[in-house]
Amino acid sequence: MTKRGILKASLIQMIFNAVAIGVAFLREVLIANYFGTGMEADAYLVAYALPLVLYTVMTTVLPLVLVPALERARPDTEDGKRLLAGTNTVLVLSLGALTAVMWLGAPAIIRLQAPGFDAPTAHLAAELFGLMAPIVLLLSLAWVACSWLFSLKRFVLPALAKVIFNLAGVVALVAFAARYGIHAAASGVLVGAILQAAILIPSWVRARMPFWSWRDARSPQVRALVGASLIMIPVQANLYLYLIVDRFLASMLPQGTIAILSYADKVIKAFSGVTIAALGVVIFPYLAEMASVNHHDELDRLIRFAIRLTALIILPVQLGLMAAGQPLVRLLFERGAFLPEDTALTTVAMNYQLIGLFASALSMVFYRVLFAFQRYKTALGVSAIAIVINIALKAALMPALGFIAMPLGTSIAATLEVLIVAYALRHDVRCFRDAAVYRDVGKVLAAALAGGAAAYLVVGRLAQATGIWAAAWVQVLALVAACGAVYVVALALLRVEDVGTAALALGRLLKRRLHPAGEEAQA
Repeated sequence: MTKRGILKASLIQMIFNAVAIGVAFLREVLIANYFGTGMEADAYLVAYALPLVLYTVMTTVLPLVLVPALERARPDTEDGKRLLAGTNTVLVLSLGALTAVMWLGAPAIIRLQAPGFDAPTAHLAAELFGLMAPIVLLLSLAWVACSWLFSLKRFVLPALAKVIFNLAGVVALVAFAARYGIHAAASGVLVGAILQAAILIPSWVRARMPFWSWRDARSPQVRALVGASLIMIPVQANLYLYLIVDRFLASMLPQGTIAILSYADKVIKAFSGVTIAALGVVIFPYLAEMASVNHHDELDRLIRFAIRLTALIILPVQLGLMAAGQPLVRLLFERGAFLPEDTALTTVAMNYQLIGLFASALSMVFYRVLFAFQRYKTALGVSAIAIVINIALKAALMPALGFIAMPLGTSIAATLEVLIVAYALRHDVRCFRDAAVYRDVGKVLAAALAGGAAAYLVVGRLAQATGIWAAAWVQVLALVAACGAVYVVALALLRVEDVGTAALALGRLLKRRLHPAGEEAQA
């Protein structure tokens, strides 16, 4: 696929991801508004942590193992259908048992996750945990269907299902939070998972794909997938383990620390997750396809392009959020139960976590390269090292730095991890030895620094502003305008590669959406 084609597919995916993440973020804003940084918010966030990590890992691993296998078997053939039926059978049996264990063992699991909770908070967290336990099974089955759609290069329906999942949480909070409290948030998560499965699973029922096959579950192909998954699950878990580690350690700090760390993380994910997730979803099927047919030159060019595109998108977001932190958090959260002192603490946590954002985004790209080469054991080894570094850093820093140890430890660990993954790929990826890649990233960094500096100047001028200029939304708009304008001009002056390609792809996409008939006529 050409750069322009990947960009166009990525832009379509970004639009749907932006809506999904925007709706998810609205849910977090509502939780902050209703519950602030109080006991109910902490209980919900701890209860949601393990189901969140498990379903996120499973919905990431399933496409990573299934898409390359389906590329080899062909998704629309009998072999592809048997592969999917066997995978479903294994998931229903294994995750059904896990769901039962989570539901029955909820109190003990919460005590392990949050040893610092008092009895009422722990009891509430256990109730919420049991309510949300089934989502791991429901969303995993839904994402088997997603993997089949990805192998067919169909990305829209999975992205739409994400929107529905998050929208259910928003509706539940608006309709029932006043009456049922934080239980409304947990119920919304469960209903959203049921709706997502109901949207995706019929897509392959209509294609006459079998749902269950005990014989195919024992086939060599499915056994190979299970083996690869058992290696990749801890690899992917490392990318989200910081949530559980942070909440475990933060449960020993003052009440509200867990909520503050979560709100900071959600702001970052809302503005960076759209692009990171879209690029990862779109690029992996092509990485897997090229690796399967040994097109190493094309694979190397695609990796080089992914590195530049990641820098082009993430670096300005990273520096812009650092500059706009406090007015942005104030605009998004400071109302209802969320107080000005919560804004200040959330901004501090966000800035420390932003330090490692670009490294974290690159890690996602590099891990997908390892998976495309099916180097699962290498990925497992790198991930194990990163997990140890993450936990050790935070445990060592917390006595001196308090809650800052969590976001700072995450950033340091992410930076070390991307260096380790790059070292593991040094023989497979030739562009790591190409000075042009580092020169291009350096140009983007220079442009992003210029945009960030402009935003900081605006922050300084508006710090003592009065009247309309004191409004948070005005300050955020001024910061975005200053940072964006200077960044774009700097990119043009530095002649950064891929900017023109991205602009052309966006223009063609918008033209097609606005004038579909005219384009069809021209074709």
